[in-house]
Amino acid sequence: MSMSFDTPLTNEQSELLNKFLDTKKIAVVAQDDRNVLFDTFSAQRNEMSKLANDLGQPVTVEINNPGEIKTMSDGTKYRVTPQGWKKI
Repeated sequence: MSMSFDTPLTNEQSELLNKFLDTKKIAVVAQDDRNVLFDTFSAQRNEMSKLANDLGQPVTVEINNPGEIKTMSDGTKYRVTPQGWKKI
């Protein structure tokens, strides 16, 4: 799974996001200012709405299929495998 944002997160927004991820005990595989990759995720719609409101921008959560590739801001690529995200 992955989460993405329309615009790069500020330091304050990143702190809010990290607090949310810590509270939900979501283990992050990779993170930059616009993307977060994780293997498991559990949040209710109202929690995601609150996060989007707190961040002041839309939050897109995707269920990624094996074989999909995400490129981080620094150019690092990750591929979804049956075991989770793997750096390629």
